[in-house]
Amino acid sequence: MRRFVLRATLIALTTLSSATAVAASATLEEVERAYANVDFQAAYDAGLRVLALGTSTFDECVRLHVVVAISAAALENPEVARRHFTLALAMDPKLELERELSPKLRGPYLEARGALASLGRALGLEGVARPASRRLVLGLTDPLAIARKVELALWPIGAARPEVRTLPAARTIPIELPPAVWASGFEYWARVVDAQGNPLFELGHETEPVSVRALGTTTQASATPPVAPVIRARAPSPWLPIALGSLGAVALGAGGYFNWQREQKAKDWNSAQCEQAGRTRYQQCESVDDSRRRSQLLAISGYAVGGALLTGALITWLSRPAASSSREQAQSLQLECGSSLTALDLHCSGRF
Repeated sequence: MRRFVLRATLIALTTLSSATAVAASATLEEVERAYANVDFQAAYDAGLRVLALGTSTFDECVRLHVVVAISAAALENPEVARRHFTLALAMDPKLELERELSPKLRGPYLEARGALASLGRALGLEGVARPASRRLVLGLTDPLAIARKVELALWPIGAARPEVRTLPAARTIPIELPPAVWASGFEYWARVVDAQGNPLFELGHETEPVSVRALGTTTQASATPPVAPVIRARAPSPWLPIALGSLGAVALGAGGYFNWQREQKAKDWNSAQCEQAGRTRYQQCESVDDSRRRSQLLAISGYAVGGALLTGALITWLSRPAASSSREQAQSLQLECGSSLTALDLHCSGRF
């Protein structure tokens, strides 16, 4: 009797799960159908419902954010449009919109793209194997603070794959690994997800995991430890970050100017002078549209280059080495390495 009840419960749960998956798929089809019918309100509402389910794939999430953003722009809600365009571009930095979209719909996209250009990399996950401490360290890049969890699956090479572990999102996530895992080598994949469980970034994949080969025994270095070359201190120059910052400001100014030009051409494109009877808008104002597209491209380039230069200036300024108070002390600084060498770590004993 108990076995019958257990089987009935499992069948019911499986049926409910399948029904939920079908409903999510149908809702995604509803989003595309409403968007194709230019029903922006229906596409916007359905897109938010699908994102709230947290069952979409990475590519589906990018598409959903784009449809919701375009629909929000059409519904006179540019802030929501800019937010969803930002999420889509953070997931797919190479994302491009259809060229036939009006300036009203593309405006929030350009603003989101310019804002992300100043951040450099908006989203990323890297894994570094550290055999010295027997850890795999995951490094999360998330300046927008949109990641909530990191899903991880890790197993020794040749072993059965375990269940997926869920870890809280953090800038650095260390994972302790037993010596047996290092001896055999291991494979893993990791995925960054948002608050609803939608994937934001993937490191490796279930079908193509990241592989870390087995580490051999450590080899002993020469009995006579090598001596590092003498390090000479030199006062850091401030001119490089100043020059990068100045060029970045000029590039941003140019991007702003061309964006203003694009807005003026967009107004001309949408004005009555391009709506004469008997010809299409493009036939009447082809030169206006070409000028608008050119200004748009130059604005994006200016924002991107300016943001990159300002970021480089800040990094260069912050990473300048401090000048030594004594040249003789700097010249006498030496480091001797001769303890042991592994596949990924160099163990050194310092002498100052």
